[in-house]
Amino acid sequence: MSRFKEYDEFEGEPEQILAQGRWDRNARAVLRSKRGRKALAEIREALMALPEHRLIEGAACTIGDVETRYPAITDAEMEQAEAKAREDQIEFNIRTPDYPARVARRLREWREDDREAYARLVEEKGAGVCLVAAYAWYKKVRAGMDPVEAFTAIPVLGDDDDGDHSRETADLGEDAGMAFTLAWELGYRNDETYGSKTPEGRWEAFVAWIDAELAGSAS
Repeated sequence: MSRFKEYDEFEGEPEQILAQGRWDRNARAVLRSKRGRKALAEIREALMALPEHRLIEGAACTIGDVETRYPAITDAEMEQAEAKAREDQIEFNIRTPDYPARVARRLREWREDDREAYARLVEEKGAGVCLVAAYAWYKKVRAGMDPVEAFTAIPVLGDDDDGDHSRETADLGEDAGMAFTLAWELGYRNDETYGSKTPEGRWEAFVAWIDAELAGSAS
């Protein structure tokens, strides 16, 4: 499942077609720019630096066990949640008698849902990163972060029911130094253009495409 698919569905309205045309023109301009070529070269370095030459789709990063990503809610956290809920109950005149306990239980239930969803995501995708996350990971490592810690510092951003993560994926690339337009296009290519490929095939396709882009810009 893609994080980007819903944005590929245009109904043919003139303003939508024009907007898509402007976006495509800007995306090509970014790729051909000095900044774009530099980013592509760095992305290729990131791909080569990955411990495993594979790229997942439908999520940014699935590296890190459940306990690291979503630690279980402790009894101390439950008590803190209840205490905060009691304050809110008084401030907002909430008349539900067991409101604090219900808030704490809900917090634990939500965390358990997150843990189960992440476990399913890892089982489905395997452990890995998408193209944009690979770039963000590489920039963190180059800045001095431990490679393992750098992976767990990347958000999951999976294709779950919690909302659209396409923009957040592009923001991840932009925060690492990539142009937003380029980050979006690469995320789309990762999930859609190469969506049917295996993780290993996706990695190979990106390397081949980047090599072709860099060779074309040099000619």
